[in-house]
Amino acid sequence: MQQDWFSTAGTKSYALFAQGTYDFSDTTSLTLGGRLNREKVSVLFEDNRDMLPAFTGNESDTAFTGKVSLQHFVADDVMLFASFSTGYKGQAYDIASGFNQIRVDNPVGAETSRSYELGAKGRLFDNMLSFALTGFWTDYNDFQAQSARLLPTGLQLILNNVGKARTKGVEFETTLNPVEGLNFFAVRPR
Repeated sequence: MQQDWFSTAGTKSYALFAQGTYDFSDTTSLTLGGRLNREKVSVLFEDNRDMLPAFTGNESDTAFTGKVSLQHFVADDVMLFASFSTGYKGQAYDIASGFNQIRVDNPVGAETSRSYELGAKGRLFDNMLSFALTGFWTDYNDFQAQSARLLPTGLQLILNNVGKARTKGVEFETTLNPVEGLNFFAVRPR
């Protein structure tokens, strides 16, 4: 069946944020940051095949995210760091796969995350070699993703909250500058 519709979705986001750093010493510092976010999403969907009324909807949400990080220089050019942060991805309307009143009343819910990082960065040999080694771990709640749904008309992909997800790994990157104008760069994600 041929589809014929007009749809639009919008997002307005307002935020207050602040960040500050406290130096415990010349080599150790703590950074704290926070963000208060107010988000409004809207949708308009008109099915041009039928004489149905247009579907419209509005939703809003408020979320706070934050970050704390600790940095310590073990030498002038070598730093160790650790951080924890929270994340937020707001509500959404899935207008790509058809629409009805149920979708207006139930937008895709917000996604949240908690992230941890631990690592080292530095420059050696009079800045000829730089490196960054980072371990990371992120847990997501109400992860937003497309999933398949079997309908009488066939398989349909829809955007929805699919549950929990986790990413973790180690990343190493380095740059070597043996002479002026010549750079070698390498990245090894795991």
